Amino acid sequence: MPALAVDSPAFLNRLLGSVNLYMIDPSDRAICAELRQLRRRFADHWLTIEETSLETVYQSDLGRGFKLLLNSGFQKEPLDSDDDAYKQALTKVAVGLTAPKAINAMMLAMLYFPTDKLRVQQAEQRLPAWLLPDYLRIFEGKQVADPNALDVQPPSQAFTDRLTAAINRYQANTSDAATIAEVRRLRHALTQYWISLEPAQLQATYASPLGNAQRLILGSGFAKLEKTPLDRDTFKQISGVLAQGMANPKALNYFAAAMLYCAPANLQVADAARILPAWLLADYNRFFAAVAA
Repeated sequence: MPALAVDSPAFLNRLLGSVNLYMIDPSDRAICAELRQLRRRFADHWLTIEETSLETVYQSDLGRGFKLLLNSGFQKEPLDSDDDAYKQALTKVAVGLTAPKAINAMMLAMLYFPTDKLRVQQAEQRLPAWLLPDYLRIFEGKQVADPNALDVQPPSQAFTDRLTAAINRYQANTSDAATIAEVRRLRHALTQYWISLEPAQLQATYASPLGNAQRLILGSGFAKLEKTPLDRDTFKQISGVLAQGMANPKALNYFAAAMLYCAPANLQVADAARILPAWLLADYNRFFAAVAA
């Protein structure tokens, strides 16, 4: 198998293809062997992720890859001796859910245990809210609403309408906790959408109603609120890409995302008129350069 980076689109596409082939014909031994290798590389990568970043990563393409494997039923396949030893090692780390990387190990155990062989006592109190719905659905047969899930997503008009209403409520009462939580979820969804776009699509999308949604958040002053752990992890990811410079193919995607998290004084670009395209420069000047001046 080519040494594809686990967090690369190529690896995730290969994982998707193998899962699809397995679900078509679970008896295909070549596909099962391929999935075992992919699962191990995938699990090894997840073990390197800091626990404080797990929620953010779980909501990314890597999380979607995890759910592909989780939903495939591949856990029921017999384990060879190496995979069985790996499962036991994960179990030792996960037991009690108190050791460093215990949540990482618990997640990965979910990819190795048959659905009737893994139970977490008092799961509702002990598992993080972002993982709990998938654990309960797969291993206990329970459907639980994800408190962080949105029933609308960009680029739909329903998303823009929902965001408009939430920002209006926030501006009417900037201390309402439920509204703040709603705006955070909507902002995160918009952030992930900007990041996911192909660079060639960014200008046209920014000229759509999603650009208006962006300006609603920018004009609300929401970025001045203290960041939650998820906000900080998201912004750390954004900052890491922007630190590579504007030559990065997705630099403008990440810059648009950064605007959603920065107070005016914290996003200042020297020679912005040269660096930023006109369609993005106008909002930068309006909400950042002019305000900070």
